[in-house]
Amino acid sequence: MPNRINKAVISEYQRRLGSSPDFVAVDTVGLSVAQFTDLRRLARDKGVQVLVVKTSLACVALQDAVQPDALRGVLAGSTALIFGGEGLPVAARLVADYGKKTGKLAVRGGLFEKKILTAGEVAKFKDIPDRRTLLAQVLSAVTAPLTGVLGLTQNLLSSPAALAEALAKKQENSAA
Repeated sequence: MPNRINKAVISEYQRRLGSSPDFVAVDTVGLSVAQFTDLRRLARDKGVQVLVVKTSLACVALQDAVQPDALRGVLAGSTALIFGGEGLPVAARLVADYGKKTGKLAVRGGLFEKKILTAGEVAKFKDIPDRRTLLAQVLSAVTAPLTGVLGLTQNLLSSPAALAEALAKKQENSAA
């Protein structure tokens, strides 16, 4: 039975993770305080949160999302959860970029839509474009056919006018 402090920590984890607890779990062993502070700053700039958790309490806090026993492999030892922002792709990209920079940030796994992810599956998320880029790509795909139709329509309308102008010049040249 958790004591008052543990209950408060569990409720804080639940509050911070919110209704959609999608996260990337990373191993923080080997990171210096300066490196971890830098990671937090980069995360804050991207709208992502970094939460260092006590694994046993995090498993209890996330028991509604997934079986606690299944989480124990992902949440083991010194673990930080990286979550929020525009979703898991942003967090995965941040972790991958920072891991390349320091060489010390190892992905343990993650959680996405109540499914546990391996480190390899989390790595695939970094290749998904952010929301703005996806919206731009969809908009471009929708407007491309319309742009083509408008171009053809403009050519069809301008062709008779150009033909009439060419005929007028030809008659003018032949009359002179």
